[in-house]
Amino acid sequence: MVLDIASLASVKTFATAFTKQHKSLDVLCNNAGIMNTAKGKTSDGFELQFGTNHCGHFALTGALMGALVKAPSPRVVCLSSCFHNDAMGKKGRIDFEDPNFETRPYDGWTSYAQSKLANLLFAKEMSKKFPKIMSVSVHPGFVESVRCCYDT
Repeated sequence: MVLDIASLASVKTFATAFTKQHKSLDVLCNNAGIMNTAKGKTSDGFELQFGTNHCGHFALTGALMGALVKAPSPRVVCLSSCFHNDAMGKKGRIDFEDPNFETRPYDGWTSYAQSKLANLLFAKEMSKKFPKIMSVSVHPGFVESVRCCYDT
């Protein structure tokens, strides 16, 4: 199915089509993202990295909540980054007064850190508000993967 995570209209269209085809959703992996881009905006007016990396996933998760709660053991995985804390010397903090860099100078790394911190905080809040849904945020480079081999 097609989804442009940087467009709330696309998120809504996708979620509507998904829920028509599927009764439940076991795992949602919020993995789309962009990093250290030039200043830009999504079609909905969000700063490009914040809109793509966080707002789209936030909206998608909300739109699929009905399908998630119908799954026996639903999980939401938000791919964040260790850069949520410090991205190339730019501290991760969400500027709630100016999340879209309309009054402060734009910096691609500051924007990226803000968007990745939003991913982390979103997963943390999801786990509090929806205890039935396992919600985690991970930095993919720090996750130890398990490789399984099966004899045939």
